[in-house]
Amino acid sequence: SNRHSQAICEPGYWCHKGKRFHCPPGRYGDSYGLTNDSCTSTCTLGHYCPLGSPLPIKCPSGRYSNTTTSATSDCNGLCNKGHFCLSGSTSSTMYRCRGGIAGISYGLKTSDCSL
Repeated sequence: SNRHSQAICEPGYWCHKGKRFHCPPGRYGDSYGLTNDSCTSTCTLGHYCPLGSPLPIKCPSGRYSNTTTSATSDCNGLCNKGHFCLSGSTSSTMYRCRGGIAGISYGLKTSDCSL
């Protein structure tokens, strides 16, 4: 006899008529049983959401995201010269390098304004 199994759609996916689909890039799905491609929501500021994300992922140090559509770890780009960005930054000028430190590169990651 043939048996067909069904399972509730897991986080990072949405299901329709027995078919499973990844949550699209720029969106995430943090719960079971999602039924449309809106999933749970758009990505959050300071984060990115690749295809099939169950949760937003913080942008890496040196990068920022000021939109809700980031889908890769590039986020929206590198932090500006003279500034640094910790993980999860939401602006290219998130933190200013302190006086006496040049911060001459883009994408600085630490408070001593180094790569």
